[in-house]
Amino acid sequence: MAALCGAAAAPGQHPPKNIAGEETPVKIEIVDPAAVGGTFHSHNQKVLRNGGGTFLTYNEKGHWYLLRSADGGRTFETVYRSAERTAPPPIETDSEDRVYLAYGVAEGVKFLRFSPANGYTSPDMTKVYQGSFGGGKFAMAYDPGRGQFYYASRGGYVLTIDKAGHLLRTQRVWQRDPKDTGPQYPHLFVDADGTLHHAMTMTPSDNKPWYDLIRYVKSTDGAANWQAMNGSALSIPTSCGVKGPSTLITLPDGGESTLYNTWLCNMHPKAGKVHFYYRAGVPGADRIHYMRFDARTGKREIDSWTDRNNEFKGETISFASLFGAFASDPEDPAGPLYFVSLDKNSRNLAALVSFDSGSTWQDYARATVELWDRGTVSRVGCSVRLTPDGKVIGSFKATKGGIQQVFYFQFPALLPKRALAR
Repeated sequence: MAALCGAAAAPGQHPPKNIAGEETPVKIEIVDPAAVGGTFHSHNQKVLRNGGGTFLTYNEKGHWYLLRSADGGRTFETVYRSAERTAPPPIETDSEDRVYLAYGVAEGVKFLRFSPANGYTSPDMTKVYQGSFGGGKFAMAYDPGRGQFYYASRGGYVLTIDKAGHLLRTQRVWQRDPKDTGPQYPHLFVDADGTLHHAMTMTPSDNKPWYDLIRYVKSTDGAANWQAMNGSALSIPTSCGVKGPSTLITLPDGGESTLYNTWLCNMHPKAGKVHFYYRAGVPGADRIHYMRFDARTGKREIDSWTDRNNEFKGETISFASLFGAFASDPEDPAGPLYFVSLDKNSRNLAALVSFDSGSTWQDYARATVELWDRGTVSRVGCSVRLTPDGKVIGSFKATKGGIQQVFYFQFPALLPKRALAR
């Protein structure tokens, strides 16, 4: 099904064009893969596209599934069902169109590789890394320059794994303070320069509120050593607490950590900036934060709560949901940045675009046709990178006839500057 929305041009810029070279409106396609279940949360990547197709993970009654589309996302089929009960795994791909998945199991972490040779119907490599770094909250990122993967666990560990499944390094990056706070929801991202960015939502020891702080570290040498965002060296494991030496993403005034349930939805480094979206909320007092930090100095440059009257919006689209995700073209550092979430006005899927690295945002796309029960869209996530054919793709959960179901979405991105110059 298709939906239309006009996308405004940046000041002084020609009207934006989609990948087909057409001016607005831009279409959002929604696909119902008839997958009953959920997508969990938006803190990791569960959708991607490579030369072998479009892939999506989700779970049903605790078991996770791998879906594949061979026709550009128009239809999907289940290619693999796991017997294990866990959240849907994050997925990554390499230049040979292999698909990698990783997730926590009782004995540690399981790492799987699927290949085009057998149609991705079963893993051609399965590894289990035993240790106390399992759990149901995890993230993974691929480092193409070094040919290795990073896996972050709920317990504060980061594992480094090569494409053959060899465990290269195990590190405890975050240290829980029994009287303070500990790690809970990890985020990972490898940028175009090979820097590994790692953020974590923390939880207090008494779970009041459930989540309080958001902290950040990075590594410029493939997870061998760690730094705060401003480059200051860190000894690991580093403290999760409010006085820890890592970079604090949440506001330092103490109010969010003591009064608000604060959870990082998504993180996206791009062109020397690191973008965050999180909601700090209690009933009637939600704070909506789109934040931009300078990746070199660690300076907080933008906060939509203090700078924009607690609004993250374009002309008519406004986001206040707990779920959503950024996407961009890694080969075009100066190119647009997208954010997809639930529009609080229409209660439907929508997207904003920024041409100036988050200084301003504009309406880009909005769904107008619903295949689900109205107002039930949640758990929105997407591939962090545009697809090879120039699309933003993702998935979300909604109810259809009262049953939780998974939906897939895609829409064409703007032509990159390198294409417009030809």
